[in-house]
Amino acid sequence: MFTSYERLEKRSGKKGVDRPEYLKELVHEFTTSEHLASREQVLANLVNFAYDPINYPWLRKLKVIDIFLDQLTEGTATLRDFAAAGLCNLALDQENKAYILRQGGVELLLSVSHSVFSLP
Repeated sequence: MFTSYERLEKRSGKKGVDRPEYLKELVHEFTTSEHLASREQVLANLVNFAYDPINYPWLRKLKVIDIFLDQLTEGTATLRDFAAAGLCNLALDQENKAYILRQGGVELLLSVSHSVFSLP
């Protein structure tokens, strides 16, 4: 379900969780963790946040698109799957889509899909 700023405030209260700060902490944890299971869990959380358009500006500012793009070529199979899902979620936004296209994201996604589906 998509969120509004009013709904965020109602759910977390005026002194509740600061969404941009929480996302920043997730990105920091992903980039500094040496444990694969932790990285997979954090990336899955970022993919879930990428589902809601209210998070797009924060995710752009934190360069989460670049994290997803990097994981398509550097990550494990699980990280690649999560990264592909995150890019698909973010591509609904025109600004995100343009950035993904400029960075060669479609080609990266195609190369991953060929290895996953063993296309001829």
